[in-house]
Amino acid sequence: MSSINIDQTNVNTESLNKSSSKYQERAKRLSLLLDMTGLYRKDFAKKHSIALSNFQNWVGPRYGGLTEKGAAKVVSACLKEGIEVSVEWLMYGLGVPPVILRALDQQNTQVGDQNLRYLGTQDSVAEQNLNCSLHNIELAKIGRELELFKGHYGYNVLTMVVDDNTMEPYYKVGDYVAGKRYTDFAHLFGSICIVETSDNKLLLRTLKAADNSDSCYLTSTENNTPDNSGHHNVKIISAAPIMWLRRIDITN
Repeated sequence: MSSINIDQTNVNTESLNKSSSKYQERAKRLSLLLDMTGLYRKDFAKKHSIALSNFQNWVGPRYGGLTEKGAAKVVSACLKEGIEVSVEWLMYGLGVPPVILRALDQQNTQVGDQNLRYLGTQDSVAEQNLNCSLHNIELAKIGRELELFKGHYGYNVLTMVVDDNTMEPYYKVGDYVAGKRYTDFAHLFGSICIVETSDNKLLLRTLKAADNSDSCYLTSTENNTPDNSGHHNVKIISAAPIMWLRRIDITN
């Protein structure tokens, strides 16, 4: 009798582990989609009228993780962000991975509810289609490599897409960067890092010690002085030195 109870417990534990793994895989796919939009969780949720608490539970994952109803909302929101993805892929990893549509010149495109319609000459359409395909191939490679990098460090990393030119020529707008996250970051002073500020912003800057022990200076490569964005005495939650960089190049 005792043996039967033990076996049943083992079965229940195994089922629970499988279920947990399924929810975690969904959360990883959702996180990848969020990275592709370039938006923070709270900004994505607010912009598309999704309760932030629900979104946090989906990414957590907590309380059963992402539901099909939630996945449908995310898919609809992603389409508005220029990313085409299916509920089947998001929930179960089936079908075609996410495809970025916004790579095309928006002056020459119109986005319907489900389709992207190209305007212009046949030659320009062919060229746009080719560029979009190459862009998606590069993006898919970057997504896979980023997931491997995250997994190597137990997902204790910071990632971002560079959105300004303050760190050129080393890092350009559109670069994908990532690094291991440190909350004790004094050893990173003098290094270019992804910096997580106390108001939940991510910035790519050189991290330097400030007069106040609980603050830092953030500098750009232009003049190696506190940049002109007001980041002189900034409270930092964490920082990550750049360990991973990818740049989309479809010119060849």
